[in-house]
Amino acid sequence: MKISKIHIYNYHSLRDFEVDLNDYSIFIGPNGAGKFSVLYALDWFFNGRTLDASDIYDYLNDEGMSIHSSEEIEANPDLDTVRVTVAFDELSTRDHEILQSYGKGQTAVFSKSWRLSDNKEKYVGNALQGPGFSDIRSMTRVTDIRPAYRDKKVEIPSLPDLGLSPSKDEVFAALQSWEDDPNNAIQLVQINDADASHMFGFNGQNVLQECITLVLVPASCDMTSDITSNKKGSTLNALIGNLMNNASAAAKQTWIQKNKGIIDELTNDYAISNKRFNKVTIRPRK
Repeated sequence: MKISKIHIYNYHSLRDFEVDLNDYSIFIGPNGAGKFSVLYALDWFFNGRTLDASDIYDYLNDEGMSIHSSEEIEANPDLDTVRVTVAFDELSTRDHEILQSYGKGQTAVFSKSWRLSDNKEKYVGNALQGPGFSDIRSMTRVTDIRPAYRDKKVEIPSLPDLGLSPSKDEVFAALQSWEDDPNNAIQLVQINDADASHMFGFNGQNVLQECITLVLVPASCDMTSDITSNKKGSTLNALIGNLMNNASAAAKQTWIQKNKGIIDELTNDYAISNKRFNKVTIRPRK
């Protein structure tokens, strides 16, 4: 997938900046206009780094002190907040699968923000879900989930019948399966600003990086020394690693498609064997 739009708020010299991108985009302007601020904002969005008060637009005076009082910040929390929103288009089939509810439409939109006052990052995205499904997914107790699912099935008869005592995982799997069915696409509703922490690797792997990778090449980068460097974080190593990962992923997909019949047969055999194994009963000796 590709970046189609960027909205940067309160970062460096960019107070409130929005731009549409094409396949090739060039920023032209004098020094200090914010050209590289756009790239560094994207680098923070994708790869992350520690921000501080100096990263906030017009926040500090010449002495390095905040120009805003605590009362002003409390009244307007956006004064000490940095926010970067990125929209993506041209999502592939694999992108749709990886992004799940966030990638069911023609575009995917994610926003990352940080507040100085509590030093916390927040990740949200615009997700497409079944009508009312988010309410069920927000429940934690299976005793609440079961009746909520039964009520939802009365409202949406095409949901599968799970019986009287489905597990939480079975209910959530049924909701996901219904959403994945192309016949139900027209019934999906958009959930703006849904929590997307897991997409940015807050509790694990950065899922977004499986769809798109950004490698920042600084203007001050000395390519001569970078080429001869073996440092893990060098720009050249990042570029080569990205190319290798893409080549490996493409080769893997090609192999899977070529051997799909064999893989399906092995998967089926394994499922049958596993089912037989689970039926074995070990009786204690009397």
